[in-house]
Amino acid sequence: MENISSCSNAFPVPIATQAKGSSAIWTGRPVSFDNLLSMFFNNAPPPVKVKPISTKSADNSGGVCSSAFLIPDTISFDQAAAAMLKGLTVRYLIKDSFEVKDHHTVLFHAAAGGVGLIAGQWMRVLGAKAIGTAGSDNKCNLAKQHGYEETINYSSEDFLEKVQGMTNQLGVDVVYDSVGKDTMFNSFKALKRHGTVVSFGQSSGAYTDLKMTDLAF
Repeated sequence: MENISSCSNAFPVPIATQAKGSSAIWTGRPVSFDNLLSMFFNNAPPPVKVKPISTKSADNSGGVCSSAFLIPDTISFDQAAAAMLKGLTVRYLIKDSFEVKDHHTVLFHAAAGGVGLIAGQWMRVLGAKAIGTAGSDNKCNLAKQHGYEETINYSSEDFLEKVQGMTNQLGVDVVYDSVGKDTMFNSFKALKRHGTVVSFGQSSGAYTDLKMTDLAF
């Protein structure tokens, strides 16, 4: 299990500011997001180094633009900034916390949220089998439209039972859990042997009573 819910400041990215005279968005520091742009910016070129430009962020503090991303005309600066914020989260989840490959089966809780919708599309491109959970049928339908092969309404269905059925009782390689108290115990049980739970939030409250026996299944 990897708990990264405390990493709220892991990516201290200020509100994006347009670099004057350029089609670029400032991320505040040099970054490398692998193929993130090709996922979100219609196959735009990778990050480009630009001549340092003095800028001001939302709080009027000064900054220097040392790395920029080209944005197609069809993508607004607000859309690009939003994609970067959520995209950074997805990137560290599926590339760093557990690197998702095409042979993996993944369970992703809160699949219809901003992070979940990007993750579903990204995992589909990677070729992984993604199972998403959400709290209503409408949200499950939305998740399915964004890359999830299977969806589970955990308000009306037992997600553990459904996952076991979908995987022929084998379980999943990794669970991404941002819900916490309401899902964590069964997230462990949904894993195959030597599987991984990545905890990156606790929208239902903190799972505070972890025992080693919780992992004995």
